[in-house]
Amino acid sequence: MGKRQKHSKPRPQKKSKWPLAAVGFLLAAGCGIFLIQKMRPPQQRPAAPNPSTSILEPEETVFAQYAGSESCQKCHPSAFDSWKISNHGLAERLPNPTLDDPAFHNGRPFAHGGTETHPALSNGSRQIASLGFEGKIARYEVRRIIGHNPLRQFLV
Repeated sequence: MGKRQKHSKPRPQKKSKWPLAAVGFLLAAGCGIFLIQKMRPPQQRPAAPNPSTSILEPEETVFAQYAGSESCQKCHPSAFDSWKISNHGLAERLPNPTLDDPAFHNGRPFAHGGTETHPALSNGSRQIASLGFEGKIARYEVRRIIGHNPLRQFLV
């Protein structure tokens, strides 16, 4: 029989330095980006629009090229009749006394954002009394309606 070989202790493996180098590189890159951002001059933000001036164009200008949904009625009468009473047909429109006035007769106030809003009907005008741009309660006339069922929003 031959000589027995002694089992030597396994040599510890050398640990790779790549993970440590990658972390160091990412840290250095992050610091570099941070410093570059700090050294840039601050960007000028555009001035906020004055809330007391309207940013909307007159409806005549906006709808000048729009033929209107009624233009579909002549060629598609039955489809138009079904559509005009659907939620889609009532989705964006002018106020309608039959549909909308009940929300303004003895309208109950509702709370939101730390304030209350009060709907009211005054001389045939649908109005919303709510916190205005100057920080005071103000009345606004409802100009258009968005939505129908289950939620109706009054645009002033």
